[in-house]
Amino acid sequence: MISSVTDLYVQNQERKRQSHQIYKTMYVDVLHKIQEKHNNHVYNLIYKPPMFVYGNIRFNRKTCFVYLVKKLSRRGFLVFIYKGNLLYIDWSYILSIKPTHSNSNESIQNKKSIKQVTFSADR
Repeated sequence: MISSVTDLYVQNQERKRQSHQIYKTMYVDVLHKIQEKHNNHVYNLIYKPPMFVYGNIRFNRKTCFVYLVKKLSRRGFLVFIYKGNLLYIDWSYILSIKPTHSNSNESIQNKKSIKQVTFSADR
């Protein structure tokens, strides 16, 4: 039984935490799939988030898409929504980055180019 507005607030925060935990679980799942693809020398992935999650009637697929796009883009992946219900994730640009170990200034330049690519993925 509800005794105050604070109880309602606590219930609402718990629901949000549960939904956020589901998004985190999907994010970790995507990272594992990316690692598997990368180990097989494949540099892109099409991921289909589920339509619904058993046990969580408030699962919002659109919010899940936004969460995954933001998290993956911040990590440097190029992410696009494909056909409205799929995520196309690409990291093939790493093949064009030449690692340098001899000069720290060149290494800094490579890091700057990665950040520029990451920034363009957020658009």
